[in-house]
Amino acid sequence: MQVETAEHVQEVLEVAGRIRESMESVIQGKRESVDLAITVLLAQGHLLIEDVPGVGKTMLARALARSIEGAASRIQFTPDLLPSDITGCRSSTRTPGSSSSSPAEFSPTW
Repeated sequence: MQVETAEHVQEVLEVAGRIRESMESVIQGKRESVDLAITVLLAQGHLLIEDVPGVGKTMLARALARSIEGAASRIQFTPDLLPSDITGCRSSTRTPGSSSSSPAEFSPTW
């Protein structure tokens, strides 16, 4: 069992290395940010990238997405933005004898 675990860890390290190489062909001088993004990806987590304008946040996200044949999208945050503006919410309908719940429509206004 330990041999399988060691082989699995080695495989993950190799994949992470290939992703890093791919990303660093686009993002240069940001090794820590690239490694953090890969770590979050492998942990199946979420990453909020905050920094001043023009430092490559969107490029970092797009490079990671392209490295894994994924897609990236961008949200411009404003002080009045709520989580439900991004994720949507559920609406409930109750009528006598029945009730239902369905995803609410989402129409960004920006």
